[in-house]
Amino acid sequence: MGERLTWDEIKKKYPDEWVIMLEPEVDESTTTLLGGKVFAHGKDRDRIHKRLRDVEGDFSIRWTGQIRSCGVLPLRKVKPRKRAA
Repeated sequence: MGERLTWDEIKKKYPDEWVIMLEPEVDESTTTLLGGKVFAHGKDRDRIHKRLRDVEGDFSIRWTGQIRSCGVLPLRKVKPRKRAA
C-alpha cells in the first residue's frame, strides 16, 4: 500500500482512472474527499471492483476523470465475502 496522498495528488498521478483508496480522509462538514492511501487503480472499472475482495476496513472508490454530462454513474452491488470462522 502506498503513501497517503491528497485527492488532488491522486487525480494528477492517476488521470482518468478508477482508484480504490484505503483509510479515506473526508471533511465531515462537507463530505468532501480529502485523500487516502491508493490500494489499486486502473481504467477498467470491473477489474477494480474485483480487487475489493482484498480490501478490509474503510475504503472509497472514485473516478479521477471528468464525469459525463449525464451526471450519474451507475452503482454496483458488491457481495460481502465470507469470513472464515
